[in-house]
Amino acid sequence: AIKEINKAIEKSGDNRFVGHRGDIHRGAGMYQQAIDDYKLNLEEDPSEGYSYYAIGWCYSLLGDDTTAMEYYNQGIDIDKTYPYLFQNRADLFKKLGRNEDAVADYERVLELDNDPAGSLCRHFALLGLGRNDEALEWMEKIIEVEPNDHGNYYDKACLLARMGRSDDALKALRTAFEMG
Repeated sequence: AIKEINKAIEKSGDNRFVGHRGDIHRGAGMYQQAIDDYKLNLEEDPSEGYSYYAIGWCYSLLGDDTTAMEYYNQGIDIDKTYPYLFQNRADLFKKLGRNEDAVADYERVLELDNDPAGSLCRHFALLGLGRNDEALEWMEKIIEVEPNDHGNYYDKACLLARMGRSDDALKALRTAFEMG
């Protein structure tokens, strides 16, 4: 996949696909390479919230919570509308024992992400707030809107796994695999 996306980057003559390459690197556990790609993306568009979120996530995966928080904060300063920035920062606040800050960010996600047709992470914010039944209800609304999207079943599996419901998570994951 990296070889093919490198060809696309080379043929296009610009860095339009560098963020996608970062996603591939991150998925392969190549976090530093992903960070480098997302930073290139920021050079192209410093106002793009996704790259700040993705860099912060990679640093978090590397165990560098301080740098992760810096990128989440920078991203939020630039783009106050991207729910994943608030979601990941809330999770990090929770990990650090800053529960009031976590709740505030989870609540911000709920304000920003309120349409099941374009939902990104509301279900995870509800989970972070301990509202597990609502999180599952929201996930079902997302699936109702796009029942053929295998990614929705993957997200459901992630949600159920985070709830400790491994048998149900495996069923949802099987559905995602069966759908492609």
